[in-house]
Amino acid sequence: MRLGEVTERARGMLTLKFFVRYWWLWCLILIVVFTFWARNIPAKYGELQALDPFYAYRMNLYMLENNLQLPQHDYMRYWPDGVSIEKYGPLLYFYVPVVIYLAFLFVGISMPYLDFALLYPALMGAISVFIIYWIAVEVFKDKKAGIFAAVFLATIPAYISRTSAGFFDKEATGGTLMLLGIYMFVRACNKDSWKIGLLSMIPVAIAIGSWGGAQFIMFIISGFIILKLVLNQYNDAMIKAAIPCLLAAVLSQRYIIGYYTWPFEQVISIVAIGLIALRYAAGRYKLVRKDQLPYLIPATLALIILTVLFGSMFSDFFWRLINRVLVLTQSGGEKGYIGSTVAEQMTGSWNDITSRANVAFASSILPVSAPFDTLFSIWFLMILGSLVIFYNLYSRREWMLMLPLLWLLMSIQTVFFMVRLVFFLAPPAALVAAYFLSEALNRFKSLNYMKSRSGLRKLNFASIPLIAFVSMLILANLAAGYIFCNSIGPSFNSYWGEAMDYLAEETPLNASVLSWWDFGYWFQMRGQRPSTADGGNLNGSVNEQIADWYVADSQNWTSYRSWLTGKDVSYILMDYTLPGKYGAISKIASRGKTVIGMLQFQQSGVYPQENKTIVEYKAGQYTIWLPVSESGNIAGAPIFMISQGDQYLGRTYVTDLCTTSGIIKLPAPENGDTMPGCITITAYGLFYIPTEAEYSTFTNLMFMDGYGIPDVKKVFDNNLIKIYKLEINETADALS
Repeated sequence: MRLGEVTERARGMLTLKFFVRYWWLWCLILIVVFTFWARNIPAKYGELQALDPFYAYRMNLYMLENNLQLPQHDYMRYWPDGVSIEKYGPLLYFYVPVVIYLAFLFVGISMPYLDFALLYPALMGAISVFIIYWIAVEVFKDKKAGIFAAVFLATIPAYISRTSAGFFDKEATGGTLMLLGIYMFVRACNKDSWKIGLLSMIPVAIAIGSWGGAQFIMFIISGFIILKLVLNQYNDAMIKAAIPCLLAAVLSQRYIIGYYTWPFEQVISIVAIGLIALRYAAGRYKLVRKDQLPYLIPATLALIILTVLFGSMFSDFFWRLINRVLVLTQSGGEKGYIGSTVAEQMTGSWNDITSRANVAFASSILPVSAPFDTLFSIWFLMILGSLVIFYNLYSRREWMLMLPLLWLLMSIQTVFFMVRLVFFLAPPAALVAAYFLSEALNRFKSLNYMKSRSGLRKLNFASIPLIAFVSMLILANLAAGYIFCNSIGPSFNSYWGEAMDYLAEETPLNASVLSWWDFGYWFQMRGQRPSTADGGNLNGSVNEQIADWYVADSQNWTSYRSWLTGKDVSYILMDYTLPGKYGAISKIASRGKTVIGMLQFQQSGVYPQENKTIVEYKAGQYTIWLPVSESGNIAGAPIFMISQGDQYLGRTYVTDLCTTSGIIKLPAPENGDTMPGCITITAYGLFYIPTEAEYSTFTNLMFMDGYGIPDVKKVFDNNLIKIYKLEINETADALS
């Protein structure tokens, strides 16, 4: 073909008709670009988010410096014993970003790895939005549904929170590849293709090998297949789509992650594969009469269930299987007293769903949308979409619609099981909400009133308000997504930076840090020092030991010397977030029996009174009045009250003041009611410490600078974070 002919053909393509024909492509490109751009807003801070991403980042740096090898034994964690690679959990999420980074370098895109780690989650979020479009098109056969699904996944806070710049963790990799696996499964079903079915094994295996949440792909596909078989909707495409996908999932769990105990998701996958094979063989080889085929799978499934129920009386395997099913269907699940103190493992609620699938964020820049918050929110549209799917399943027998509906229902249950899995809810919520909008538009378009019109006559008193409503809905969701991305930032602040710089620059190499487990990954990565515990929670006994040590009476300090020596503790770190976690610490120390909290108050007013000043502090319904003399000293016992509006009830005096000079007794008026516990004043608020914690090691180190405790010397203090150097002196005793 001559150059002139090529040029002429290219000009022919760039016509209005061409752009109109591929409207969906231009919309999809814009949505994907918006997704990547908005999710990259938190990158302006130049820091990773949260806690776990610091661990993944540290492992990736190690791999880049050691020929893609992970440390066989990581002594930065759980010092001095360390952690072997077998306890790391899913390992592939370490490899995927490193491989992509090396691919970037290969094609000439060079950047520091920290910059890549910041951008990587946003990149995977944009890819997820691209994939959800094609899932919607395959499931609903409607490009409008695909565009709506892409918009919703691009803007839903539940998904943004784990795929925004800096959240360099498992979900970005595992969630994106899980979506790709589901897309290829649906595509293989629709195309009746072995090739696509076999290719789906790759993303499914990597997804499950990267993120524990991706195992739900086994529930989704197995449940969908079993439901279709029970409804006698078998076809040969199910073999080509489901068997490779489910086999890849089972093999990935067993040989990549190392699950050898046959968990429920593996069992249900094997059952689904077996039922497909049975139905195929029964039809192919005429094992049963044709008129009996509809009853074969229901009867077989009933037999399997009865076998498990009766077998549970005699077999531990069957009993564990039933127990696992019961756990998965209960809110909160089976976490134990340690797991129940982890915020992300708490039981979810419907409020968690509505708050993270909401458009309310948009009102700050789009006030006109505020009255329509509910109508525009994804959670509301997904409810309407579910009702439409139920109706169409009944009226049209569109069985593929069972997939997003089943996915959504399972996702809602997972949120009730564990709140962090609200991320898993986002894709099916986007799909089902998109289906409602596309169906509404299709029904409107099919009205005789609209069919009888063409061209500009389609724009009338009915269609213009509908177009305006849908446009405002999309705009509101885009605005909400943008505002939510702007609200995201790192937890690692300048105070932590100063403390970690001190550890990295002023302490000996391999000088370990003892603190509560939360910030262990920060100590390892930014402080470059090993920690006694971290967020992996791989060793519950260490958490229990630290909790026991924290709640113990500080006068019994010497009884913990052997434990501190055994853990080879060099430094102890106390930070401003720990008082809020004392409830969790006390719960673990009591093995789940008792929760003791510390009330944190903030200053709310100052009132002159004769020759002194009353400083008022509030914490919810509780109020403390602190009398201060003209010289700035505390002039008497603080008054503790319960406030109801302008009324103050139950006035009692707190006579103990926890200070760096010990516990000071303050005078209270004669005949005045007193309450146990102590008050302490810090740079980040006033605290009431109940009597159960008043004399604890925690209170002493947190608020009293280690007063009377031998072996510790405060070496760092920036008002919010304190670091003590530990030097065991066997001859010194704790002061009474």
